[in-house]
Amino acid sequence: MSKFYWRMPTWFHDMALEFRLPGFGLVMYSCYTTKLFYGSNGFWRSDATYSTTEGILLELTKHNPRYIAVPRYSVRYEYMVDGVRYESTRATSGSPYRPWMHHIYFDTMTEAEYLQAIPILRVGEPCTVFYDKRNPSGNHAALANDPCSFEHGLILFLGAFPLVFGNTLRGQVLTSWAKHFGKKRMKVRFPKWADTDPNVAGSAAAGPGASSSTPLDVIAAGTRK
Repeated sequence: MSKFYWRMPTWFHDMALEFRLPGFGLVMYSCYTTKLFYGSNGFWRSDATYSTTEGILLELTKHNPRYIAVPRYSVRYEYMVDGVRYESTRATSGSPYRPWMHHIYFDTMTEAEYLQAIPILRVGEPCTVFYDKRNPSGNHAALANDPCSFEHGLILFLGAFPLVFGNTLRGQVLTSWAKHFGKKRMKVRFPKWADTDPNVAGSAAAGPGASSSTPLDVIAAGTRK
């Protein structure tokens, strides 16, 4: 055995960190994004972490999928803070979406938020942008305040479930892995004196007088010897 071999303690094994750490990260990410929503929603306070600025709406796309009754809108806009120009595709302040996720999905606002925006959202015209004073980049900017409860509910479920049932998940995954990808079954060869036919009452190798013994009895007797 190598001198660098480390045997995992039972308590460390039961922690199931490979499931609980990602779940904890998802929960913290959801809490952080919810904090951004509350900061954007209270931009009018003197000690607020968010403020507003004027931007230009570059793109406005209407989406009307079959699984929702009302359309939603995705946006792309630019704005300037302290002489620096930023561009973002983030629509709502409470969304877990970040601009680098545009290859996966896009952030949208509801039709009510689109109609209630001041000024009215038209391509090429000014729009009001909520931005984070500590991080004015497009990662935290938004055109509408929305808590995005469905997205955060899904993220919290995916994060809290491994936190609570991490040990069970680990056991299930290891069992399934061993079942499908583990070593092949071993071929066991019985000794010649053992009768491998369960329909035979006695063992031929045990002698003619052992007709009342079962194969298991013969194996057990041989083990005791």
